Amino acid sequence: MTRFVLYTEKEHFKGFEATGHSTNNENDNLGKLVCSAVSSAVIMAANTITDVLNLKADVSVGDGFLKVIIDNPTEKSDLIIKGLQLHMNELKNEYVGKIEIYNGGLH
Repeated sequence: MTRFVLYTEKEHFKGFEATGHSTNNENDNLGKLVCSAVSSAVIMAANTITDVLNLKADVSVGDGFLKVIIDNPTEKSDLIIKGLQLHMNELKNEYVGKIEIYNGGLH
């Protein structure tokens, strides 16, 4: 199962994190499709925040893991993350049981 977390701080989205895999086993082609969709979406969002908006962010990447925490979020970065949130909700609804979504503040 893929776990997607949105981080908020005051009125802004501070970042997001995607962890895990949506596959049940190596033959789970539907899970592989969902993993690809999630990976593509979070990488595009991270690249847009850092390379298009040129915002400073702490980005951590690993196997089945991507986390982005923006130093100084803006209205534009909020729009990128809001779009990502909508996309992830659509994937969750389309592929039930493959994605969990959480909202949380930074601690």
